[in-house]
Amino acid sequence: MKIKSFSITNFLSFKEKTTFYFKPSGHHLYTITGLNASGKSNLLKAFILLNQVVQNSWEDAELIEDIFHPFLLAGETIHQAGYFEIVTLTENKSEYRYGFSLQKNKVVAEWLYHTLHSEAEVCIFKRQNQSISPAQFQHLSPLIPTHGLLLGLESLHLLSPKAWEIYRYISYQIIVIPNTNNSNVADRSFTYHSLKNPEYETDILEFLQLTNPAIQKVHTAEIISSGGGIPMDGSISDAPFNYNSVLVSKEANNLEQENLVVLKYLQTSKTTKPRNVLFNLDTESANGTQKIFSLSALLSYALKKGALLIMDHPDAQLHPTVLQKVMHLVAQSKKAQLLFTTYFPNHYLHHNSLNSKHIIEIKKDKYGASSISNKEA
Repeated sequence: MKIKSFSITNFLSFKEKTTFYFKPSGHHLYTITGLNASGKSNLLKAFILLNQVVQNSWEDAELIEDIFHPFLLAGETIHQAGYFEIVTLTENKSEYRYGFSLQKNKVVAEWLYHTLHSEAEVCIFKRQNQSISPAQFQHLSPLIPTHGLLLGLESLHLLSPKAWEIYRYISYQIIVIPNTNNSNVADRSFTYHSLKNPEYETDILEFLQLTNPAIQKVHTAEIISSGGGIPMDGSISDAPFNYNSVLVSKEANNLEQENLVVLKYLQTSKTTKPRNVLFNLDTESANGTQKIFSLSALLSYALKKGALLIMDHPDAQLHPTVLQKVMHLVAQSKKAQLLFTTYFPNHYLHHNSLNSKHIIEIKKDKYGASSISNKEA
């Protein structure tokens, strides 16, 4: 399944209905550009809202109030609902159109439609406040809190496999990487846990080697005592690593103590045989290596699963050459999609999977409202 369009109304700087169109057949790369404060990050926040409300609105009664913010520079929109809708295309060319409207701390409307090939659109369910149609789903109404989406109800998934399919896509196939410190910590944690999967371990190492080919291996490790030095000798097959260094303090950084990652290098010498040297990723490796490590598992996941990967100014963390290599991997996968914001879209125009039609400009008018240049295919 791939995304075909995403529409928002009355959210942050997007006052009027704004639709971002993707081209799911043959196009995998998209860039968003615009001046500072034009609304680029607000579009990414709309994707985050979509993902978070679908996954977590049941558990968190305050989520909508915390994450939904209407356009505040027009008196008529402050108390109006916000609108969010996604259209997806499956491999057999059927479409799903799912959306919801939010107001303050509640869901005011929700809908899911399905179109098979070129046939007429069929309503799977439609909700207005707590009223649900068609009749087969009406018994679910008492189960739904005002702040929860019907799509998040497990009973609905059992009754409608189509609802489960779109829930799974939004929850697990749309990955947003904001340009924040909190995101870096979360991404690093995901990569750390992914290292325990040999399939992802290989990809993570290959991503690290894009900029530092001297890295021989990457692995999780344990602190075996509170003092001593780094073990220098051993074979390349040593596993798991026993890393023991005064540079890692249990009191100073619990994250390092719990989620320790080491990189193995090969030290050569003219007089002695080569030996392995271990480096603590967090205290002895370059910032760029740490950033690539944090992003690597999400990149690997997107490529394997055919996910939509959305990145906020990745060229603030990655050299353009590295980002171009990532673009090449996405285009080569023929499954994943990459959308990223940048101030310098022309740097990437020479990539054979990106042209000027895939560069979307966001502008803000004198009333503070954002709009985009993206047009339907």
